[in-house]
Amino acid sequence: MKRSAPPRPHEYGLAVVGWTLVASFLLVMPSYFLAIGVQAIGASTGLWAGDPNSNDGEEVFATSIGLFSSTVILGGLLWLLLGVRKRYGVTSALPAVIGMLVLIAGYICLWAILFQPVEVSQSVY
Repeated sequence: MKRSAPPRPHEYGLAVVGWTLVASFLLVMPSYFLAIGVQAIGASTGLWAGDPNSNDGEEVFATSIGLFSSTVILGGLLWLLLGVRKRYGVTSALPAVIGMLVLIAGYICLWAILFQPVEVSQSVY
């Protein structure tokens, strides 16, 4: 009869951090598409002026692609992290959930910094 190895929480923590970093790199392109879509939605609703391309369909396709891709990547990350939890014999799923929440919060903070409203002054020539 084979004895099972004791739980290795430090290796589990490294696996959670590693997979979360991989997911953060994979989320770059979906975030870019989502940013294009949100910018187009803002331009078409008049939130920011001066975008000549505000009615070419970006608000539909870019937002949809960005949301779908982000959901697939985050769902895959959660599935991987829960599998890693079983592999290392850790009973709590809290580090996996915390890793995902930190990743989502980081992207929200990045969006808040990058997409601050800017006042545009109209000048007459």
